[in-house]
Amino acid sequence: RTPFKVAVQSVDPDTPAWQAGLRPGYGILSVQGADVREPQDFYRAVEDPQLATQPLELRIVRADGRPETIEVAP
Repeated sequence: RTPFKVAVQSVDPDTPAWQAGLRPGYGILSVQGADVREPQDFYRAVEDPQLATQPLELRIVRADGRPETIEVAP
């Protein structure tokens, strides 16, 4: 099982993150290739104004422990 430090607590169903397949219980390993070690790392990455108009690449760990990369539309 791949270790992760940041878990997804909730995802609004009408969002690009939900449409990309992100679900509660998944772990987040990286955003745009930058490691996510604490929630602040994730929030800093997704709030970066330079990334607001481009898809975000998230490296996640599914609930079954399987790592995967998903792309979340802006």
